[in-house]
Amino acid sequence: MRATLISIVILATLANCTTSRFSKTPFTYIAKAEKLYEKGKYDKALSKLEHADTMHYFICGLYQGLRNQEIALLQYSVYMKLEKYDLARQSLDSLWRLETQVFDSLKVLAYQKEYGDLFLSQKIDSAIKNATIDSSMNNTEFISYVNLTVDSSVVLRFKAEKDMFRSKDEFGRNLWKTSFMNSSAYQLLKYP
Repeated sequence: MRATLISIVILATLANCTTSRFSKTPFTYIAKAEKLYEKGKYDKALSKLEHADTMHYFICGLYQGLRNQEIALLQYSVYMKLEKYDLARQSLDSLWRLETQVFDSLKVLAYQKEYGDLFLSQKIDSAIKNATIDSSMNNTEFISYVNLTVDSSVVLRFKAEKDMFRSKDEFGRNLWKTSFMNSSAYQLLKYP
């Protein structure tokens, strides 16, 4: 009896996960936002994305992650078009559970638009040598950011790979430096 009840609960949950994507969900608003983006109606696209982001309904974890990723990437694209580079980078920070290397490369593109790729390429190596770590909790997960001070008014901020380090120690900083200097984000910064 107990096994049957558990099976029914699991099947009902799976059915909701597979059918909820095709009903009126955040994905409907994301699709509308994409069409508005393509038409150059950026403020309206952001409004649809905000609506999609604030919708409360049952959704399984897989679709929630997909929804968050689609919203963040489209927000990034919109903010880049609006030349709001800080907001573009912040939209990627919301993707705290996903791989960071791809998103760091997108952040680099925003930094280059804002500060100039030649300026950054000349300063990146010295900034990496003086990297600082900022760690915090986010929704029960430990998140670490590495701050690269390029000059007194320019600080580049990147996420450290998940679980790379959990403290502000030298070992963690060196581990991040090695990883970052082998990344596509570094290649973009150093050799624009």
